[in-house]
Amino acid sequence: DREGAERLLTELKFVFELREQKLGWHYPILKTVATKDEGITELVSAVEEHGESLKKSGGLEQKRKERLLLRIHELIEQKIRSHLRERVVSEDELKKLVDKIYKRQLDPYRVAADITAKMIRTRR
Repeated sequence: DREGAERLLTELKFVFELREQKLGWHYPILKTVATKDEGITELVSAVEEHGESLKKSGGLEQKRKERLLLRIHELIEQKIRSHLRERVVSEDELKKLVDKIYKRQLDPYRVAADITAKMIRTRR
């Protein structure tokens, strides 16, 4: 229902054909017009088909495990940041270090290494 939709459809089909060759999944590119209720049934069917395909291939389980792994990494990083702020280096100290880095009295790699070493020494 938008100007240039046909051209976009053609471009998307081309791009996804290249991905399909790598991943082995056919990406249906569907044209819909929500205001006219056109193509919605086909869209829903394609989404359901994709979900079933992921379940059968084990891809859904793999994606969920990947998301859980990512979430665990995020939680670990949050804990580290919290520990860093609460027990290792204050915001004021960081600002002073930034000033020294800015003045080229220190380099950021050395500061990061020192803070990391201090954090390891002050763990729970």
